[in-house]
Amino acid sequence: MNRWMTFLAYALLGFGLYASSFHYGFILDDEFQILSNPQVQGLSQIFLNFTNSTMARVDGTESVGGVYYKPVMMIFYNLLWNGGGGSPVVFHVFQLIVHILNSFLVFVLFQKFFPSNKNLWAFFAGAFFLAHPINSEAVLM
Repeated sequence: MNRWMTFLAYALLGFGLYASSFHYGFILDDEFQILSNPQVQGLSQIFLNFTNSTMARVDGTESVGGVYYKPVMMIFYNLLWNGGGGSPVVFHVFQLIVHILNSFLVFVLFQKFFPSNKNLWAFFAGAFFLAHPINSEAVLM
């Protein structure tokens, strides 16, 4: 099975399944990690992500609290916020693209397990990863 055609099929399936979620807003911990976090909203604050936690304090102070240290995630949040004007659509589309790429990597991994005449099983493994409801949180939230 051609890898480009497989990726295209996953992209079409992914956008077909999850495009209706693009109008969703920020929810749950997005309030603290994105909406009220000064590290995300100012591009000049991007290097603070290497020294601080991911959560902004609830009291609205400029310092952040918490125990989660995820600098790469926060840098992407900063770039998405500043590049997309703070729109949740940008975050959802980015998360969907990452999910489609992960599904494609599942396909590539399973290609190593199955003989070349059984690549259809590898395709279904990646499609199952893409469409399974337990993985939908990675895209929808």
